[in-house]
Amino acid sequence: MAFYANLTPEEHAAMERERDRAIAERAERYRVEDAAAKQRQLLRVLQESVGKRYHDCTFDNYELYDPRQKPVVGQLRDIAAGVSEWTRAGRGLILYGPSGTGKDHLATALMLHAARECRIPCIALQARTFPFLPFEEARLIIDHYSRWELAVVTVIDPGASTEFQTRLLGNLLDIRYRRQLSTWLTVNCRTKEDGQTLLGTAIFDRFLHDAITFYCDWPSFRERTVRRPARPGVPAGGGGGG
Repeated sequence: MAFYANLTPEEHAAMERERDRAIAERAERYRVEDAAAKQRQLLRVLQESVGKRYHDCTFDNYELYDPRQKPVVGQLRDIAAGVSEWTRAGRGLILYGPSGTGKDHLATALMLHAARECRIPCIALQARTFPFLPFEEARLIIDHYSRWELAVVTVIDPGASTEFQTRLLGNLLDIRYRRQLSTWLTVNCRTKEDGQTLLGTAIFDRFLHDAITFYCDWPSFRERTVRRPARPGVPAGGGGGG
């Protein structure tokens, strides 16, 4: 106590400034660590939702083997550059086309970029996994997936879904649309009419209202890799697909 009593006013002020600086540095360190922990948790949830096959999807490891792919990937890279604004505006995105053209890879690459670089809370779900559920459980599913700022939905082939799955998906998309939440779809269908059949005309047309659509009409990656020898160290089908 005698030490502090003998300090000059200037020395007291200097000590207070040093104390305030240390407190501010500690608070900033905690803020950065907390933000990093939250981002790691977001990424864990996202990677669990997309599945192990898609954990490391990027635009760079998406294999280009057809000239029709390049402009689509280029436009998706442009969207990635402004994905924060895109998501805040509730913009939609649809990648549709034959199975195996890499739609899920591209959507996941964009979503992982949004989560890592912009810390956007996002999740993926596969509509094909919806079982028949009692009303209350179905309501809880819709409520859960209606909370995420960004959701990517993989839609099953036209005609392969049950009436329950179609209705559940339609309700989910409708709620997200009304809340202006960004939803991206990857759909195995060749035409707009197929999409209308799958989701219902009203829901599909409403979704198209504020979405950009990419038609992925090139040969299946999986069929292509089956026809050629696998590269050393790369299993057949690795590096694209989806």
